[in-house]
Formats: sequence, structure tokens, C-alpha cells
Amino acid sequence: MITRIRIRNFKAFREAEINLSSLNLLTGMNGMGKSTFIQSLLLLRQSDANLIPEIRGLLLKGEMIDIGKGKDAHSINADSDIISFEVDYEYKPVVNVSYNFVAESDVLPYDSANEKNLISGGHFSLFNSNFKYIKAERIAPDHNYKANLAAVQQNGFLGYRGENTPLFIALKEETQLVRKV
Repeated sequence: MITRIRIRNFKAFREAEINLSSLNLLTGMNGMGKSTFIQSLLLLRQSDANLIPEIRGLLLKGEMIDIGKGKDAHSINADSDIISFEVDYEYKPVVNVSYNFVAESDVLPYDSANEKNLISGGHFSLFNSNFKYIKAERIAPDHNYKANLAAVQQNGFLGYRGENTPLFIALKEETQLVRKV
């Protein structure tokens, strides 16, 4: 479980530290950083070196999320040209990654001082197959869905718009989906 995330120089945040628990509710006025917080998690997931090994940096434009270019990701109140994320896990090491600001690029390179801490999926919940995300712009209920059987069978991928969810449920109807603690 993620217990804390620290974000520096990313979009609405010059610096933010958010403590988390097993259930979190994000509330607040528009422009306060709720979406920026979720986008930071999606960017880290999207930039996971295990998913796309040839990408070595923060992938701003991808299937999960499209931030745009570096100039769109960098906070207007930034105190440096480094965008960084620190994710604390319960009982696991901290993941700390930093990226260099490049205004016109859609991939921000790792900060050379930080390259030893590259994201690597493995057992972290943000980077393993237990991570599920469905965009708010999901598909409407229908009689027929364009589902991807291979994606569901291989890693339980629900589709970013939820298009694989009915197939996932049908294939897992006999499986206990919630682990008892």
C-alpha cells in the first residue's frame, strides 16, 4: 500500500506531500491539485521501465494519460528544472525518481544523479498487475463490447475506458477478487 507521495515542480504543485491510507477521498475546490495528484500516479505507472523498456524517462504522452509536453508538466511556481516524485510504501523501500525539464519534449529524461533509482515494477502495487485504472470518460453500457481477451487473460487489463471490464468479470466470476487480510 502507498502511504505517502511527495511531488515537486509538477503542474499545480511546487511541493506537495500527501499522506495516504487504505481509503482516500480527494476533495477541494477546482485548481487545488486533485487531478494533478492522480496524474502523477498515472505518469509513474505509464513510465514504468518494465512496460516500455526503450523509454527512459517520464512519458508525458501515452495511453493512460496525455499531459502534453514538458512545459505543460512543469509547475509555473517551480524552484528548479527538476520534476520529482517520491512514493513511500508500507513495508517496502521508497521509490524516488527525478526528471529533467525539457520544455518541448513529451519524454522527460531521468535526472542523471537519480538514474540509480529508476522505476522498476516488480512488487510495488503501483507497477504490478493489481493496478487498475479506468478513465472518467468510460464507455456507456451496451450489448456488445470490443474487448481484448489477450489483455484480460495476461494481466487483467480492464481497458482505460473500461471496455474489457465485462469480459474480466465474466472470466473471473468464480474467482475471489478481494483478498481477505
